[in-house]
Amino acid sequence: MAATAKSAAGSSAATIVFDSAFESGNLAEARLVSDAPLEYDLHIRPDTLNERHRIWFFFTARCTRPATRALLHIVGYSKTKSLYREGMAPIVSSGSGWERMPPGSAYLYRSPRHGQKYVLSFPFTFDSPATTYSFAYCYPYTYSYLQRFLHTLDAKGLPCYRRSLLTRTVQHRRLDLLTISSPVNLAIDEAHARELAKGGGDVGGSAAATAAPALVYLFVSARVHPGESPASFLMHGLLRFLLSDDPAARAIREVAVLKVVPMLNPDGVFLGNYRCNSLGLDLNRMWSAPTPWGAPTIEAVRRLAQAYTRRPGCDVRVFLDIHAHSTCMSGFVYANVPNEPRRMEQVAAFPRALGSHYKDLSFDRTKFCSDPTKSGTGRRAMGTMLPTVHCYTLEVSLFCAAGGGVGRGEAYSPSSYVEMGQAAGLALSDIAAPPPFGRPGPSGRPSVCQAVASALDALSIAGCGNAPRASTGGPGPGGLFCGATDADAASGSRSGRAARGLVTGSGPATASTGAAGLLSPQTL
Repeated sequence: MAATAKSAAGSSAATIVFDSAFESGNLAEARLVSDAPLEYDLHIRPDTLNERHRIWFFFTARCTRPATRALLHIVGYSKTKSLYREGMAPIVSSGSGWERMPPGSAYLYRSPRHGQKYVLSFPFTFDSPATTYSFAYCYPYTYSYLQRFLHTLDAKGLPCYRRSLLTRTVQHRRLDLLTISSPVNLAIDEAHARELAKGGGDVGGSAAATAAPALVYLFVSARVHPGESPASFLMHGLLRFLLSDDPAARAIREVAVLKVVPMLNPDGVFLGNYRCNSLGLDLNRMWSAPTPWGAPTIEAVRRLAQAYTRRPGCDVRVFLDIHAHSTCMSGFVYANVPNEPRRMEQVAAFPRALGSHYKDLSFDRTKFCSDPTKSGTGRRAMGTMLPTVHCYTLEVSLFCAAGGGVGRGEAYSPSSYVEMGQAAGLALSDIAAPPPFGRPGPSGRPSVCQAVASALDALSIAGCGNAPRASTGGPGPGGLFCGATDADAASGSRSGRAARGLVTGSGPATASTGAAGLLSPQTL
């Protein structure tokens, strides 16, 4: 519901109108503290049925007076350690793309006025009553945007791509399973899937399954925590890479089948939660013993990976779960400590390859972790259940790169995360289809397959989570797009991969994604 604006004396007169009644929105109440200077307390809603987590916020605000400076306080912020202490600031949009406020413009502190609760305060100047501004914790990437992206790909009939419904969430939203490989491998996988549906998953299944060529399988998932929206941008970049004509993408499709779950917690994303699903459960602590009624998405992915691991002719090599981190800069990989020391180099292969493709994800940051408090996470639980599979968690910063030595580096944008996703795809290709097949051609600028380019020309990462433009007068059915292009978002490129034509459309005009980027309002 929309947040209400009230004065300290209970008057309904307010100079700023707040709203969060749209997909992924989160603002429970706005209270006027002072007219001069203009000051508001903003109370964000905790995660559904879980009072512990008050972190994600996403709301709009419109001031009735021009050139008005206001001080906004987000009250009851639940995280004591945060990148806000390192200079992170909220992001804001006036309808033409998201921008992060200047570093150091937001302050996280214990407030005596609020009973020593943590408060995040920041000033903002509202230029015009005709402009509605959107504020968010991080760049939104909504469930509806993902569905539009996948529908666009579906319509192209790509020979290397299949989409299926794995299960439904508690609130009956889709849990999509994407299967990506060569047409030949997809046909073999479909035969495996039919046998598994008939209960032929265990060793000793049908003769046909036993005789089928052994296929390498790689499982990738993201967005188990709704507030970690960079994970979805990274997944977006990974999908763009896997469906491209990059030589490394073609190589991995020839030798492996990728099973991709792009959004593990659709309910939490839709509701505007930070960590939990619609029942208040942290799904990334449910992998050891998920229940079909409480964590159906986790139970379905776990069951699928286990079935393929047991299936003759299927060689499941990797399980990769993508997250974003609220206290670290740059990024890193969590890996399980192998039982046998001689397997350490095999486990290290993926993070080592990833660091070679994106400098902020350096192998030196890899954490080989067996912390018992994380036993319910996807990486730890799947590693225990499937000891032959290399299981990883990829964490990327919600804010920025680490500076050289001390301090912070460049702040990340949606384009930065998309490039990280491309780097993850290159790293997966390196371990599944080693060089020279996993490397780009001499030009360093492979084209993107025309069918995929056409599909992706319809989408824009820069505006995929925007609340509505001011001209709409309200959030509309989800308020997803602002019309910015990939070119607008690509100015923060860090890895140099943009020159390959996969992020900004810098490749040949006939085959690139083009300046229109990924989903523009005009095509919707």
